[in-house]
Amino acid sequence: MTDRMNTLRPTPRWVRIAAVLTVVLTVVLLTLGGFVTTFRVGMADPVWPTEPLFLLGQDWQQLEFGFLIEHSHRLLGFMTGAAAIVFALGAWLGEPDRKLRLVGLVTIVGLVGGYNEFYKGMKHVWTEVQEKAREQQHLDPKQPDYEQRVNQSESLKQITKWPVAQGAGTAAFAFAVLLFGAAAAAKRTPGGAVRLMASVSLVFVMVQGLLGGFRVFLNALAGTNLAAIHGVFGQVTFAVLVATMVLCTPRREGDALPSDDREPLARLAWITVGVLLLQLVWAVWVRHYGSSVAQRLHILTAFVATGFLVWLAAKVLLNPVAKPLFRGAAIHLLFIVGIQVSLGVESYIGKFVAAGPQAQKLPEERTVTKPQAIMRTAHQLIGAALLASTVAFAVRLGRRPIGVGGEAPAVRELPEVRDRPATVPAQVS
Repeated sequence: MTDRMNTLRPTPRWVRIAAVLTVVLTVVLLTLGGFVTTFRVGMADPVWPTEPLFLLGQDWQQLEFGFLIEHSHRLLGFMTGAAAIVFALGAWLGEPDRKLRLVGLVTIVGLVGGYNEFYKGMKHVWTEVQEKAREQQHLDPKQPDYEQRVNQSESLKQITKWPVAQGAGTAAFAFAVLLFGAAAAAKRTPGGAVRLMASVSLVFVMVQGLLGGFRVFLNALAGTNLAAIHGVFGQVTFAVLVATMVLCTPRREGDALPSDDREPLARLAWITVGVLLLQLVWAVWVRHYGSSVAQRLHILTAFVATGFLVWLAAKVLLNPVAKPLFRGAAIHLLFIVGIQVSLGVESYIGKFVAAGPQAQKLPEERTVTKPQAIMRTAHQLIGAALLASTVAFAVRLGRRPIGVGGEAPAVRELPEVRDRPATVPAQVS
């Protein structure tokens, strides 16, 4: 009974499951996205938007490998978005303030509806682009490369009826969702931080989906620039989702550090996150453009990032208060760093070192073998895991003790807490 009295469950179990499911789907999504970039098949299908279940209605035996990978990536994107919506709604259902709960749920529904209308509007734009291409350039829809030629035509520049109103409405709902999420977190009730981060996660997932779509739709105008932004933002979104999942986990008294130990360790952890984000930018630059400047910056920043990660782990392991609580997390970081460095060396050699006829070609033009694709994608995926793990570690290190300037302990799941407010002790200032 004492253990239950000292336990904080920010969200019901099914909401925690939804958070975990969203993270798992994102891992698969990142893996497929890595293969899309490695095999250079981001434009395997130049049509966007497409239906969520478009791939299921096709004859897979007649599909090219790149087309299958690209549309599998899109399908997982829809699935991840659906999971993020369920998670956000579930998190807001636990808001104790009825008015704030209602407003939060309504704005999320409005955001999803606005996003759907904007998506439909972009479909109409693509239809108009095709019509102009057929009229002005006499393109034949029966040609094998018809859609590719439409995407590369000048018709896109002539479009005047963009879904601006739908986009503005969606942006307004997104801002409202974030605003009410911040209001929920400011109340410092159980799960308030989860509601804020669930709102942020939903907005990030939607933005990432649009970046992926516009990377295809605007390829003729923006080239691979949006693909690079899409790659960076995808890993940032993954880190946000993992941090949110951590906030959903139950807490107990004694799982946080005192302020004298907590503040310096949390500060170092967040500085390390910043270094990893910078390293991520150089990594995407190398992956998409192969720039010699990016290669140098990527390698140099890798040394700095490794140093910060080892420093952070050492500080935790040498701290007699932090070690019992975070020993496993610190060792986990060191383990991932070791794997990531090894994968980075192999990926670099596979991309920039070649012999025979392949040596006469630029790295971007060389044929990518399956082992190379697996190595590069694994390097990208472990890099995302390293960033997400460090963010999760920083969140855990920065948590305040239960009931001290933070959330008060709750005995049961949130819906039951609302029915029995007397079981929630007052906060200690």
